[in-house]
Amino acid sequence: MASAPSLAAVVARYAEEAAFLWTQRTLAVHAPHYNLLTLDRLDARVEAHLDGLRLTADAGWECCRYLLDQAEPGALFAATATALASRDPARWKHCTERVEMTPEVRDEFASALAWMPFESVQAHLPALARAASPALRRAAIAGWALHRQDPGEALSLALRDPEPGVRARALRAMGELGRRDLLDLGGEAAGSRDDSCQYWSAWASALLVGDEGAVSHLRTFAEASGSHRLRAAALAARRMDPGLAAPWREQLAAHPDGIGAALAAAAACGDPSAVPWLIECMSRFDVARPAGEAFTQITGVDLEDLQMVGSKPEEFEAGPTEDPDDENVEMDPDADLPWPDMGKIRAWWDRSSSIFIAGTRYLVGRPIRTAALKEALRTARQRQRGAAAIELAMRDPGSRLFEVRAPGFRQRRALGT
Repeated sequence: MASAPSLAAVVARYAEEAAFLWTQRTLAVHAPHYNLLTLDRLDARVEAHLDGLRLTADAGWECCRYLLDQAEPGALFAATATALASRDPARWKHCTERVEMTPEVRDEFASALAWMPFESVQAHLPALARAASPALRRAAIAGWALHRQDPGEALSLALRDPEPGVRARALRAMGELGRRDLLDLGGEAAGSRDDSCQYWSAWASALLVGDEGAVSHLRTFAEASGSHRLRAAALAARRMDPGLAAPWREQLAAHPDGIGAALAAAAACGDPSAVPWLIECMSRFDVARPAGEAFTQITGVDLEDLQMVGSKPEEFEAGPTEDPDDENVEMDPDADLPWPDMGKIRAWWDRSSSIFIAGTRYLVGRPIRTAALKEALRTARQRQRGAAAIELAMRDPGSRLFEVRAPGFRQRRALGT
């Protein structure tokens, strides 16, 4: 008979699984195949392993420390959540010192701040906001913003911070929290040459007031290469009249590398007049799957449910291969999207297009109205939920942006599900 695992082995497994599941979750909150139900199931697993670490007290903390020393991804998330639960100042200091020494792990630290109940983190945030380390100051603003709690004067100070990374996170928080009163200060904060500051300033202004200058700035980001391109294209298209968004989409698609931004703009605009173009894009294996996702975002058609999924083209190859001489080590960004069956989708559109009105904006098959957006927050996929949250914030200027990345159990409470 096999012997039962030792307590040390069980606790080590709690720490390893909590760290590993955090890495899965960072992908899941943006993944096209996750919804609130499946995210909540994943979050229940994360919480179960964190609970095991809390219940085993010192042993749980030591296992987290070991993973930290091994620089395991997710280790700081598990360690910080455990330290906060224990209310041990030495453990908390150990985590903050790790952020100071290794600033690139600040997102794990901020994720732990966002995961734990606000009551257990709020007392720490003012001191973090005054820390010498820019990574800790940035994490403090993220901690407030991810809980959708207003930092008060700390946000104004962060908008004047000498470090661009802190200012960029503060500008984003300004938009997330609906702080329209800070727009002038936000404009000053973006006055540097830092792309992230300029982007988040434009994003916040476009979200909060639909400022034409901000939308124009977003269009500039969408028309250039960069990490903000797709998000900029989406928000700019949402703030544009559908009649003007269509020629801009065509302009984006004409750029050698602009098809992704054009698809993002089409999906965000939600005008069904773009559907024939989206179907044509499905003939290109490099963008077929994002085109299918954009089609779903407008029409609400689930390609898998309606058996409109095709086969992967034989000539398509993405991500790491078994060839040791292949220098492409990037994962396929569309791996979780189905391959659309262009013929079946075209036939469906020929039968069903009359139920859609050109020039009206749709999200998952319904005209964009408050009730439909709230329903999408409860039932749609993560990317579509993010779109619904943006649309709701735009309809209620100064409101707080719903956080679709929050722990599932917290989101369910907020949505009454």
